[in-house]
Amino acid sequence: MSYDTERDLLYVPGGNPAPDFYDDARPGSNLYTNSIIALNGKTGRLVWYNQFIPHDVDDYDVIHVNPIFKVNSKPAIAATGKDGVLRVLDRDSHKILYSVPFTTRLNAEVPLSSTPIHVCPGILGGDEWNSGGYNPKLDLLVVPAVDHWCSMIKKDKDPPSVEKANAGEVRYFGGPFNGPKDRDPFSEARGRLTGFTGATGKERLAL
Repeated sequence: MSYDTERDLLYVPGGNPAPDFYDDARPGSNLYTNSIIALNGKTGRLVWYNQFIPHDVDDYDVIHVNPIFKVNSKPAIAATGKDGVLRVLDRDSHKILYSVPFTTRLNAEVPLSSTPIHVCPGILGGDEWNSGGYNPKLDLLVVPAVDHWCSMIKKDKDPPSVEKANAGEVRYFGGPFNGPKDRDPFSEARGRLTGFTGATGKERLAL
């Protein structure tokens, strides 16, 4: 999370909806999931939000909403997640100033069915638990990623059981999750750091 001292706003990332893959059980946009959510720092009340991935079917949590910086004097904030896309928003208008990929993306917007689809980033790829950083002297925004760790995902023909999930018997995904046949070999995964010009989103380095 990030705290905006000038606006007294707490920026919170929104995780993915559940069941992750069997989306028939949750019609609509599944509001506030996969979003940046701005809360009043004193009351916790919702001030604004921007939902990046309505009705997510790929387990693409928005993990981080930081850092806070400025783009051409405009107050901005960056958001990254497991979908492998960097989004920079204007903190006043709440609109996206630019969005750029920072990892390999394949079939990331294809609807799911009972036929497996090879998707990159996979459910353990993209930006997981480490946030990006911003260097104001260099105007350099650096984002970490797990690259080339893709998944074979599909949704089950029947909805998952809430009772069995609550009892710990199954995962509430509505499809296969992270078994050896459901993901690329770990040997193919690569750590990656990508640097972007903060003002424009132009890629400057990749390690």
